[in-house]
Amino acid sequence: ASVSVMNLAFEDTAVNTFDAAYKLMPPLRSKEDREAMKAGVLDGTIDIISSNHIPLEEELKKKEFSYAAFGATGLEVCYAICRTYLSDWLTDEAFVRLAAYNPRKLFGLPAPVVKEGEPAQLTVFSPALQWMYSRNIVKSRSFNSPFLDKELTGRAVAVINNDQSLIIGHP
Repeated sequence: ASVSVMNLAFEDTAVNTFDAAYKLMPPLRSKEDREAMKAGVLDGTIDIISSNHIPLEEELKKKEFSYAAFGATGLEVCYAICRTYLSDWLTDEAFVRLAAYNPRKLFGLPAPVVKEGEPAQLTVFSPALQWMYSRNIVKSRSFNSPFLDKELTGRAVAVINNDQSLIIGHP
């Protein structure tokens, strides 16, 4: 089973302000449901955490709440969400297992191995880095995120994929 990182980070009370950034699919649930999802992660019933990345054109979210589309971007901030909102119970090791290794296993893909002479596939994280997620650093073409203009902790600072590397650096 899988769960969206945003469903672990927020409860349905986040939509009380009718901010369409929190209009997600699956929708945010009650505190009790959120606690049950947390318990499912901890006991292994839930074995995948997803970013549930749903980029949308701005005009689809800039509407009255009931007419706004469901979804939010999440790929760039998935790790930061875990560090900022879930670090009291979710370790970095568990995050890597749930967000990277288990999905690869589900699709029959081998786990990446760092080995001399072989192409590397890895992400370098800075777990304590505090940064502001703002429009000028968003890599997605979409800006539909409940995390815009919020301070987050933890960030991917470099990605190496085969012969390509991307240094994200610090904001």
